[in-house]
Amino acid sequence: MKLTECNVLELYVGTVFRFKGTYPFTEDHVDFMLCDYPDCNENHIPFALYCVSGYCAGHLEYIFPSDAKSDTSRSISTKWLIEYWEKKVYAECSADEVEVII
Repeated sequence: MKLTECNVLELYVGTVFRFKGTYPFTEDHVDFMLCDYPDCNENHIPFALYCVSGYCAGHLEYIFPSDAKSDTSRSISTKWLIEYWEKKVYAECSADEVEVII
């Protein structure tokens, strides 16, 4: 399903986000996975996105700020991610171009 059509309020560790890659990604599609990130500070929460496909697999791509945290569970807010995908996470595509694999 597309991120903008996702009917869950929170996204948990292990969720994969697939989208069309552009430089520096050389593959047709890129997968980012929501992972634990214990090395955070007071401005961030313990979640990050890592690339898990292609040449850039294993690279840390994004550390979530504290306002991305869900209010109800140890997860990130789907609403926040939709709103800020293009502004903060990956500027080369919009949230409606991102496929979510839960």
